[in-house]
Amino acid sequence: MAGEKYNELIITFTDNGEQGVPLEADITADNIVEESMKLTQSINDENYLKFGGCIAAQFSIDLLNTDSRKFTDSLVGRWISVKLIERTDSGNPLLPSSELTPGATLYPGNEFDSNVHYLFSGRIDSAPQSKEDLNVRTIIAYDAMAILYATDATNYVFQQLAQSSAFTIGVAYDYALQNNGKIQIPKYSGDNWEDGITKESFDRDGDGRPPFQYVRDYFIKNDAWRQSSSTISYGELLKYCCEDLAAFGIIVPDSGKGSFKMITLKGNPIVYQYYEKLQPEEYISTGYTDYSFLTEGNSSGKTASAISGFPMATDNAVDKTYDFTKNPTIYDPSSGSGQSRTSTAFDRLIMTTSIGYRIAMNSENGDCAFDTFRPLTATVEGIPKQLIGKPITIIANKKNPDGSYVEEGGQFVKEYINTYVFKRTLTGIQALTDEIEVKGQR
Repeated sequence: MAGEKYNELIITFTDNGEQGVPLEADITADNIVEESMKLTQSINDENYLKFGGCIAAQFSIDLLNTDSRKFTDSLVGRWISVKLIERTDSGNPLLPSSELTPGATLYPGNEFDSNVHYLFSGRIDSAPQSKEDLNVRTIIAYDAMAILYATDATNYVFQQLAQSSAFTIGVAYDYALQNNGKIQIPKYSGDNWEDGITKESFDRDGDGRPPFQYVRDYFIKNDAWRQSSSTISYGELLKYCCEDLAAFGIIVPDSGKGSFKMITLKGNPIVYQYYEKLQPEEYISTGYTDYSFLTEGNSSGKTASAISGFPMATDNAVDKTYDFTKNPTIYDPSSGSGQSRTSTAFDRLIMTTSIGYRIAMNSENGDCAFDTFRPLTATVEGIPKQLIGKPITIIANKKNPDGSYVEEGGQFVKEYINTYVFKRTLTGIQALTDEIEVKGQR
């Protein structure tokens, strides 16, 4: 029957063939407990809009022992790639062939269209047995970002900060991905220092003429952090670099071990017309008009901060200050060498005088880099192609203050709720559902 579909989940061991690693066959439906898949991805777990991202994705699924295959804790440490194949009835009939002939009452049926979605790439962290059924083993895996957070970068960053003219966002970004001593994480296909976010250039002196500077070349310096006893991992270093650019970092799953990509909140929204649970906040969350950062005046590096001094909102937007005080990559303007903090990408996004827009301000007057968004929690249809960090629209019935639905002309009035996927939990296999959580503040 046209329109029917089913999903096929396949787990592939991407470290097969590496030295000392035994070959392991793909895991298919024969050894997967029905609907047991769970994938959690996030770019922001804070109670307010916080740039940076770089949060490790978590994948779990229950595996079932059979007579032909049994699983042990030897799975721990193995790299996997998880793909979901959506097979939908194309409506085109299968044509008779030498191997397929119609009968008097039985017809071959229709062809299937297939769409492949890579859901997760990462390494298995644990594989405990179920206490209720010893034939079931749950694997829990995290993507490559978890390795970066477990790898200390304090000595590297300390040494680099001592060289005020050498340490740039580009250097830190590449070093965190390629030279962390644990794993080499490729950049997402097409992303390099010659295009995308890191290629964005800004007028250095504000006169509308060259010289321009690429954001990858902005200097990193923070004497307050260098004089403190704070530590840092390569995952945090990468996150702070993304925060400097008002972007988010994610590991994009593929047929291998995944690749790193910087993303913004821009994109075309997926529209959801059906949902199970929807709890939107009554307010719309806005972005920032200002920011604060550490200065070198306090050797503890924990309390001394300075406000940028940029003009406040003039369009009825809410004034909020973005807190950079815990970011060790923010340039300290009082150090007297190199460029000041006010040359960076985040600075230009906030200022209205330079390029005419601010982050997440009033979307109605068109002067914002990112739209405002509605904080909410919702359970919606699971769409494998939905990307973390991208916009969505949920069409809901508008409610009166007493909880009843608003009606006009005998029809329920629809409300279009616009937001972004800050966190998602995709569960199931055949019956996919997405639990979406978007935190924000007034």
